[in-house]
Amino acid sequence: MKKIFILLMACSITGIATAQTNFDLKTHQATPTTKNTAATTESLQSTLYQLIAHYHGVQQAHWNVQGPQFESLHGLLGDFYGALGTDIDRVAERQIILGSPADGRPRQVAQTTILGATPNGFQKDYDVVKDLSTKTQKLSNFLSDQIEITGETNVVTQDLLIDVKAGIDIYLWKIRSFSYN
Repeated sequence: MKKIFILLMACSITGIATAQTNFDLKTHQATPTTKNTAATTESLQSTLYQLIAHYHGVQQAHWNVQGPQFESLHGLLGDFYGALGTDIDRVAERQIILGSPADGRPRQVAQTTILGATPNGFQKDYDVVKDLSTKTQKLSNFLSDQIEITGETNVVTQDLLIDVKAGIDIYLWKIRSFSYN
């Protein structure tokens, strides 16, 4: 009796699955429409490269900062790279939503970053403040340019980049607060 019941259930489930016609969801196609998807996704990809580069630079500084401001900077930088990780994911997902694969390969990130090299080894707290202030300002300026570009092509993407920039600017302000300049 159990075998017959299991056989009937298997046939029923198989019949439902094969009879259903909505499995071809065309997931390879972009869902939203934009004026210029290529310009928007290029902007997103460029942003993704810069965010990933900065994420790794902030994480490196978080691990290796030394000096009297260690405790405060260490905590701030931990929060900063955590926020960058969230932003990276949001930007990559937006790019995928628009039908373009996201690229976060280390070699591509290193070849395209505008932020410059990340120092290796231990870093003095005042050097961390100087380096990350400069790089975070470059990133903020870069995002301003991308916001302008996407404002002409896709306002939802522009809104996302405005939000990312707002977070970057908050951390820029916090990092600069460690300096008297």
